[in-house]
Amino acid sequence: MRKVFEAADAAEAGLVQGLLEDAGISCVLRNEQVSQTIPTAGFFPEVWVELDPDYDRALEMIGAWNAPSKGGGRVWRCAGCGESIEEAFDSCWKCGRERVPEPAG
Repeated sequence: MRKVFEAADAAEAGLVQGLLEDAGISCVLRNEQVSQTIPTAGFFPEVWVELDPDYDRALEMIGAWNAPSKGGGRVWRCAGCGESIEEAFDSCWKCGRERVPEPAG
């Protein structure tokens, strides 16, 4: 189990947890009750992924969520499941398949 996100509040942590779980990444929240009970104690809600192999994909998804594209960016279609993925990602967030490089030309 590895920590992937520290939130400002429990609502933000829950939002990130939902984002990851919708993508099939099992995760848990920690410190969400303590942060609400003792807000000045330095405890912040945290999101932890349960399986180490999901760690990198979770960080990639959180990074994209924290810095959303301005729109109009290019997308590529996953050869595995057909999902439309933003150009910044090298793997599909739905099925995990790596992007197939475009032919040079």
